[in-house]
Amino acid sequence: EAAETADADEEAESHGDEPVFADGTHALDTLSFDHGWFEENLAGLRDAIFQNLQSQKRYLDRVDIPAACEEVRRDLDQRLRRHTNRKGEVQVEWYVPRYGTVSKHKDKFERHLISVAHKCQDQDDAVEKVLKEVEEVEEKFKQDLESLQDRLGEAETLPVLTSFERQASDLLSGFKDFCKSAVKTLLELSSKAPQALQKDNQAFLMMCKKGEEQYSEPEIAYYGGEIQELNQTLDERMQQRAQKAHELEGQIDEKCKAPMQVFSEAYAAAVESLCASKGYGRKYGEPRRKAQERVRTLIARAKTVGANIEILLDYVKSMLALPIEEGGIEVAAMPPLPRIISIRQFFKRGGESWTFPAECLGMLYVAVCTMAELGTHLGAFKESYVSKYELSAVPGLRILREDACLMPSSDEQQEVHRKAEAAKKALSDNSAEDRE
Repeated sequence: EAAETADADEEAESHGDEPVFADGTHALDTLSFDHGWFEENLAGLRDAIFQNLQSQKRYLDRVDIPAACEEVRRDLDQRLRRHTNRKGEVQVEWYVPRYGTVSKHKDKFERHLISVAHKCQDQDDAVEKVLKEVEEVEEKFKQDLESLQDRLGEAETLPVLTSFERQASDLLSGFKDFCKSAVKTLLELSSKAPQALQKDNQAFLMMCKKGEEQYSEPEIAYYGGEIQELNQTLDERMQQRAQKAHELEGQIDEKCKAPMQVFSEAYAAAVESLCASKGYGRKYGEPRRKAQERVRTLIARAKTVGANIEILLDYVKSMLALPIEEGGIEVAAMPPLPRIISIRQFFKRGGESWTFPAECLGMLYVAVCTMAELGTHLGAFKESYVSKYELSAVPGLRILREDACLMPSSDEQQEVHRKAEAAKKALSDNSAEDRE
């Protein structure tokens, strides 16, 4: 179309100022007018206008316009006076009393609306208060669980940990009960409370229809429409509150699950750590019980060793405290032999005669070796004296033979032992040959 319009404009320019159609034909037959025709018609129109004005003026000049206006004014004044009196009667007898009644109806309805609005707002505030209390209780529940979780490391026994778990369960139960109570309250605020307000609205509308308050049909229709809109608003509030109640009911498990899961994981880790450190439970209890048994065994052995050392030292002190006479020492005066060791058995086994000095020297030697070994085991010696007081550093004494004080060296003992074994083997071989 734009292209066709452009082509038409170009063609019009080529033909001058005369307009043409799209197909190139002329839009006007001629552009000139007959000036005589215009002058003739315009002159006739002018003459008709002036003749009309002259005739109307002659008619208006014959009418007494001021007198007519005065007459109309008087008639209007009289009519207004009659209507004013009637208006006053209507206002005094009908309008004013009815206006007062309608105003009272309006004020009463406004008071009813304000009362319903206040009650509805109080219910909304109660809903928000319940939700806020749930949030506060949830936050306190989380803080209490975190506090218990921080105290898990302080437990030294499994019963203490179990008490923490029981406290956490009590907190969970209390939080669930509070949430369920809050849901129940929200459901009541979403059903019973708005329904009570709707019943009040219906009671107000029934009061209007009874006729005792002189409500007119238009008023009843108007207030009925307002009550209907108010009930619809209350229905919307019911739905909103019910939705909040159902949302809270659906979130209870999630609100309880997440904090308790964290606490349960921390509790399991604390139990595992305590059992591992203290040796509790089936997994770690067996090594602990074995260790306890070994400790009791070592304690019993330590007590036995202490008692034996005490017996040995008492025997040595008793022997050293015997009075020495010229004729010797009475055998009957000697203290009883200790049950842990007897030097006399070595004399019998070696075929040597027993002597009192050998007995004293042997028992004293045994006491010294005992104290050296015990001190080394307990680490009672200073570092500079440890090697000096080791049992291997104590020189070996000859007790059965008085002609030699010290035992031969270990090399000499090994050589003697080797020769004895060789001699024993040679005797065995000779005995075998003799039997053959």
